[in-house]
Amino acid sequence: MHVKMSVTGIDAEFRKAELALKRQSTLGTAAAVGAMVADLRRETPVDTGYAREHWNAVPTLKGWNVSNPAPYMDRLNAGSSRQAPARFIESTVLRHARPLGVIVDHE
Repeated sequence: MHVKMSVTGIDAEFRKAELALKRQSTLGTAAAVGAMVADLRRETPVDTGYAREHWNAVPTLKGWNVSNPAPYMDRLNAGSSRQAPARFIESTVLRHARPLGVIVDHE
């Protein structure tokens, strides 16, 4: 006995499932990046509060760009303050993620 079945609309269902999966993945990633930025803020030494308040996370085509425009961030991350150990940025990022490239890039 040979049974033949025809299913219609399956392509649309696969597209909906793919979009739902991407949406869920993006929300989870955004939450994880938000938690990492919150920890970076908490770990950043405070004098005026500028560096602590200026962490920024922006999604890119390849992932996320987390940055801080404080001109003295390199010195803080090198250990110039007694409030945080040297390389506090790297240690904080590594608690949250496994980066595929450079963690700290100097402009």
